Amino acid sequence: MRSVCTTATLLVVATMIFLPAAGVADPPARAPANCRVAVNVPASCATASCRQISRPRDGRCIHQGYLEYTPPGYGDGAQRPLLIMLHGLGENGDGSAEDLSRVPNHGIPELIANNAWPPVASASNFIVLSPQHRAAENQSCPSAREVHAFIDYATRAYNVDRAHVYLTGLSCGGVGVWRYLAEYGDTQGVAAAVPIAGDTRQAFARRGCALGRVPTWTFHGERDPGMSVAHVRGPITRLQACTPTPEARLTILPGVGHDAWTHAYEGREDDVYAWLLSHQSRRIEPR
Repeated sequence: MRSVCTTATLLVVATMIFLPAAGVADPPARAPANCRVAVNVPASCATASCRQISRPRDGRCIHQGYLEYTPPGYGDGAQRPLLIMLHGLGENGDGSAEDLSRVPNHGIPELIANNAWPPVASASNFIVLSPQHRAAENQSCPSAREVHAFIDYATRAYNVDRAHVYLTGLSCGGVGVWRYLAEYGDTQGVAAAVPIAGDTRQAFARRGCALGRVPTWTFHGERDPGMSVAHVRGPITRLQACTPTPEARLTILPGVGHDAWTHAYEGREDDVYAWLLSHQSRRIEPR
C-alpha cells in the first residue's frame, strides 16, 4: 500500500525540518553489548518479501522499531554490507508491529515487499534495515543522534562488514541523512550515503566543506513541489567547489517531482548499489 504525499505535506516538512526537537527523547547513544539478533528465516522462503521481518521496539535493545531484510545465506558466518534506509514523513510511527506496516510504502522496503529486490545484481548481498522514526512535536524528520544510535545498534546486532556501512533516505529520510552527516561525518564509519529529495542547506551551513568527508550521491526531482531543487543544487555546487574536491555527486531528474527515489532505488540507469560498494571506510569505531 502506498501513501499519498501531497504538496501541503511537503510544505509542512520543509517548514519543520529546521525546528528543534521536542516531545520524544532520542534513543540511547549506545545499545547494550548483548543485543545480538537471531535471524530465523524459514527454509521454505524463496522470495524477498518473506525475508523482510518486522522488529518492533522492545524498550531494551530495540528503541526504534524497524524492518529487517537479510540476504540469502546470511548466518553462514560471513560479514555482509549494511544499508540503512530512512523513510519519509508518511511512514512515521511508534515502532509497534502495527505502525511498522507503514514503512514499506516507498523505497527499498517497498521493492522488497513486492519481491522486486534486488533490482540489480549489485544489491543482492546487503543487509537492509529500515528504522521507523517516531515523530515529536516540531521534529518530523530523524535527528542525527537517532540515526547514530541506530547505526550503533545495527552494527552490534548483525554480522556486519564494518568497512561497508551505508546510509540512504528519501524525503524526510533524506533530511535525516544530511543531519547525520553534518553532526557525525565519517566518525562512525559510514562509507558513503545516498540522500534523496532532502534539504541540504542546513547541513552545508553547519559543516561547510567538512560535509564532504563522506562521499554522497544526491538525487532530486527538477520539479519537486515542496522541496525546491535549489535547496540541494546550491549547497552541493558549493560543496563541489571545495578544496580538495570531495566526491559529491548530484543527479537532477528532469520533469520529476518529489519522487526521485523510484529512479534511484531501481538502480538500472544509475546503479547506486555498485557505487556504494565501491567505497569503504577505514575509520571504524572500536567496540
